[in-house]
Amino acid sequence: MHTSQILLGALVALLPVLGSAQSSSVEPSLRISDAWAKTTVPGGSVSAAYMQISSAKPLKLIKAESTLTPNVEIHNMSMKDGVMEMRAVEAVDVPAGKSVALKPGGLHIMLIKVNKPINRGDSVPLTLTFETPDKRLFSVDVAAKGQEKAASHSHH
Repeated sequence: MHTSQILLGALVALLPVLGSAQSSSVEPSLRISDAWAKTTVPGGSVSAAYMQISSAKPLKLIKAESTLTPNVEIHNMSMKDGVMEMRAVEAVDVPAGKSVALKPGGLHIMLIKVNKPINRGDSVPLTLTFETPDKRLFSVDVAAKGQEKAASHSHH
């Protein structure tokens, strides 16, 4: 097991403690795994975060936030007429008992105009808001994986 998986597992285990002070309960069925983010390209200010989200109950991811930028959006990439399109989406449904992949070339979280470069070994703080009033706070360990594709997001 990688150190990042151990750290993420420990943070997920602490979610009941880290939950929003506004929430009255924490959704224990939520599981976030395999989280990582792209490093920024030299001189770039855009990154993307990826992960697996699963839940025993149906949930809807409606918002993502980061202290690295006020510009965080949930996006989906798709092919249309042979052209790759990327669009912001309102929400991501997480069906009960299923896993939803946020991955390169599909659903992902865009970090636009980050306030500092994201380098290998850094952590990217994210707060995910689901349709319930609960928030989940966790850190995503940045990996160099997929860095060569980060330039494709530079049009923001």
